[in-house]
Amino acid sequence: MFPNIYRERLTFPNVPNRPRLRYPYDVTVCHNNDVIITDNGNGVMHQFDQYSNYIGKINPKMTIDPKGIATTRRNKIIISDCRNNRVLITDVKGNIDRVIANIQEPIGIAVCDDTGYIFVASYAEHCIKSYNSQGRFLRVFGCHGDGHAQFNHPMFVVINKNGQIIISDNGNNRVQILNSQGHYQFEITSCDENGKLTHPRGVAVDSKNNIYVSNDKGIHTYTEDGSYLSNICNNKQSGIRRNFFGIAVTKEHPPRVVAVDHNNGSVTVYQREEDDVIKINVLQSCDPKFRRRRRLLSGCGSDVKNSKSCEIL
Repeated sequence: MFPNIYRERLTFPNVPNRPRLRYPYDVTVCHNNDVIITDNGNGVMHQFDQYSNYIGKINPKMTIDPKGIATTRRNKIIISDCRNNRVLITDVKGNIDRVIANIQEPIGIAVCDDTGYIFVASYAEHCIKSYNSQGRFLRVFGCHGDGHAQFNHPMFVVINKNGQIIISDNGNNRVQILNSQGHYQFEITSCDENGKLTHPRGVAVDSKNNIYVSNDKGIHTYTEDGSYLSNICNNKQSGIRRNFFGIAVTKEHPPRVVAVDHNNGSVTVYQREEDDVIKINVLQSCDPKFRRRRRLLSGCGSDVKNSKSCEIL
């Protein structure tokens, strides 16, 4: 299996005429690839297009403590208003359609594309609460503890294409995967080939159900069954102390990973290299004959990736 290699493509907002983020918390990628960020320190949301051009502020015109965010296929925005113990459902202009109350310190929010059901991580109640698309309460998953389907301050939640519920169980230093009925299936407790996963935060999935997790060490990727793949960003390697919270993944191929850097007040976009480029790099580093062939092709002005003489396994 060839590794997934990601490169940092863009960090924003870091130029004039764009908002200054204060402790951004979460991010969602809309179905048109627009990006919406919860600006917790300023109590608003900001919308950017996929090229990081600023579209505008989303302000419900009331004092809120925005943390988690998700969007629906009908272009509704769902925001966790943490200190006010509620979840807001708004339109793209911030007009409030519905309020879901009686959730103690809600943070992460996920929407199931198939059913429209809303899942909310209650940080203080140590559980996941589900609602229908109209905000009517359905059921509770989990309780306080460290056993299967129990939680200690869950932070973020995401739903994959199979309907599995993926939760960052922050206080238990793990990510739990439940089926659509809330029954425990497995958990992720490592962040690389040798290290332990500590204080996981953001969780996301791509179109192939690969799992993405952010924590104090960076961003890590796993297969659908929880096998470790690679680090997207490693604080030790980057030299920059990033403090990622919410993350989101685009549905395009190769996927882009959008990550909120809470303390540095920015958003960073990582893009995966095309599979054929990765294979060339791996073969080049391992096979002397391949390296010699590449030098010969380069001398003729040929592009290795496009050359018919270069076979990519």
